[in-house]
Amino acid sequence: MLDDVELSRGEVTLRNVRFSTSGGGVVALLGPNGCGKTTLLRAMATVTGVDSGSIRVDGLDIADVSNRETVRSWIGYGPQATRFHAATKVFDALDYVATLRLPLEQRLRQREVWRMLDQFELREEASRTVGELSEGNRQRVTIAQAMMGPPRVAILDEPLVALDPEIRMATSASISALARTTTIVMASHFVEEAASLADLVVVLAKPSSVDEGASSVLFAGTPAELAGVGDGKVWQAPPGTFDLPGSSSWRTEKGVLRGIGPRPFGAEITPPRAIDGYLILQRGF
Repeated sequence: MLDDVELSRGEVTLRNVRFSTSGGGVVALLGPNGCGKTTLLRAMATVTGVDSGSIRVDGLDIADVSNRETVRSWIGYGPQATRFHAATKVFDALDYVATLRLPLEQRLRQREVWRMLDQFELREEASRTVGELSEGNRQRVTIAQAMMGPPRVAILDEPLVALDPEIRMATSASISALARTTTIVMASHFVEEAASLADLVVVLAKPSSVDEGASSVLFAGTPAELAGVGDGKVWQAPPGTFDLPGSSSWRTEKGVLRGIGPRPFGAEITPPRAIDGYLILQRGF
């Protein structure tokens, strides 16, 4: 649970961030570059502290040093960039994290490592070094180590980036399966994909648009409620109605022009999607 969290790191400032979840499920953090998604995840993972407010995991305040070791044993953290040394073998990388986090004797611990390697189709890469892997496979190693255990909370920064479509689908399925028992907090730039996984969507604003005393959270609700933000504000026009898309419109895969905001002549109001609601929030329509 986050309660009125505020923190400032460099050009990133987060104000009055509040949301909560429990008992599994996926929280998707959405927002433009520089809005503080990664900064917030780092605070939730106990990598950095907050300036004010509190973050609690199963009731324990992570700012309390006496809780730190316990909370860290409950959390799996997958940063956006792989943090393992390039010369580390894939199996050893996962086994190292398992040794730190899982209270298991060696045989059971290594069984869990092999389970995650199989789940993410990395068994054939187990003896290779991290530096030898493709970008996509390095990303899968990062996700696999975060999901071992499984943890009570998995914090994933852009888990679907750099993955090809087939692997993205398999990884999304793994996230959904884990979310039955684990609370997953993930940051993403892929609004529709994140919304398809999420039980709770949290949309963050650009720091420059948040006045002092206001909240960086533009929206917190279900994916359906996010789509509902666009009721009556989303339109479509048949091919040929307009020459080119505008600053608030785009061409769909069917060749239809779709847009948000005031409906131009020749267009019709259409049911909104999560991406429409997100764009409307960010642009203030």
